[in-house]
Amino acid sequence: WSDNGRGLLLVDRHLEKNAGTTFRGLLHLNEKLGHCMFWGFQQRSPAWRRAMAALSNLTADSVPPRLCIEAHTGIDHGVAWLTRLEQLVGLRALYARRRVEMDVVLVLRLREPLAHYVSFYLWTVAERQAHNPQKFGRSFVEWAQAVPNLQSELLLSSANAQHASFAPLDHPNIRAWRTRWAEPASRAKRTKLVWATLRKFDVVGTSERFDEFALALGRRLNWSIAAVALPSRHNWQIPGAEGARCSS
Repeated sequence: WSDNGRGLLLVDRHLEKNAGTTFRGLLHLNEKLGHCMFWGFQQRSPAWRRAMAALSNLTADSVPPRLCIEAHTGIDHGVAWLTRLEQLVGLRALYARRRVEMDVVLVLRLREPLAHYVSFYLWTVAERQAHNPQKFGRSFVEWAQAVPNLQSELLLSSANAQHASFAPLDHPNIRAWRTRWAEPASRAKRTKLVWATLRKFDVVGTSERFDEFALALGRRLNWSIAAVALPSRHNWQIPGAEGARCSS
C-alpha cells in the first residue's frame, strides 16, 4: 500500500442495521495500520464546523490529512446531514481548484428491504410494542406501514432512525412520514431527492455482499486485501449469511 503522499477524507454513511458496526471495525483496523485517523459514531456540530473550516483551508502547500469518518447517529444534530453532504461534495471541487492532493470518498451500504425492516423492528420496536401496543402498534405490519421506505428516510436524515425507533405511531413526525409517501406529488419529490442523494456517493454496496463492497472500496483506495478483510478473531459475519451475527 502506498498513498503517494495524498490525503484522504473517507466518509461512511452508517445507516442503522446495515453492517455499519462491522465496517467500523475495519476503520479501526485501518487506523492501526496507519491508513487514516478514525472519527466515529458522532460528529457534533461545533466539532464538525471546526473540521470543515480546517479542511476548507487546505492549499497545495498543505500536508493533507488522512481521515476516516463514520457518519452515524446524531449526524443531523445542529447541522443537517444533507447540508454536511453538500459540504463534503464541495470540498472535491475546492481541492481540484487549489490542486490539493486530497481524495474525498463517500461510501454507503444498503440492505434487502424486507430483511432491513425485520432487523430494525426486532432491534428497537418489538419490545416497545410488547409493553405498550396502543402506543407503538400491535404487529410488525402495523409499524412497517407507518414508516414506508425506511432506508430512504434514514439516508436523508439520521433523525428518522430515532422516529422509527421511539416515536408512537400517532406522533406528528410519523404522520408526516406517512403523508410524504402517500401523496403523489410529495412522493415524487421525495423519490427525486433520494436518488440525487444516492448519486453523490462514490462506492455503494449491499450489506448482504459486504466482502465485495469492502474489496471494491479497497481497490478504490489502493488498500491491500488484508486492510479490508474482516478479522476472523471477531467472528463477524454478514447479514444474509448462515448464522449471521453482525451487529449494526
